[in-house]
Amino acid sequence: MRPLTFLFFTALLCPAQSSSRGEVERIYQAVRTATEKHDVAAFEKLLTKDFVFISRNGQTDDRDSFLARQKAGQMLAGINPEIVSIRVYGDSAIVMSRFVLAAKSETAQPTTVLSSHFFVKQDGVWKWASHGATIVTAAAGK
Repeated sequence: MRPLTFLFFTALLCPAQSSSRGEVERIYQAVRTATEKHDVAAFEKLLTKDFVFISRNGQTDDRDSFLARQKAGQMLAGINPEIVSIRVYGDSAIVMSRFVLAAKSETAQPTTVLSSHFFVKQDGVWKWASHGATIVTAAAGK
């Protein structure tokens, strides 16, 4: 491919990727806001019909049980996750985040949690399709 042709196609593709990344970041922030407010009505619009949530402890919730737990105030709020990466693949995207849960006692250690949020674009609208989280433990001796 000629250098000028490469630059032309790169210029065409980069803004779209950047735009999609921004859209995904906005939907991720909308999820965070809905979590903070325990806003079930917002989640009903944000979630796909086949949404699946896997907690850091392995509990699996479908859309209905997730909404019920959200309504009951059982979902984490106030955790302020850090976005590690956002990757967009056409009409699908993955947002990786990390947060630390405070220790529950003076002798316990804080817990670091890594999460993967999967989003899909349906009918031109980004929706939250799935979530998976895992607790990160330090390697022995480190």
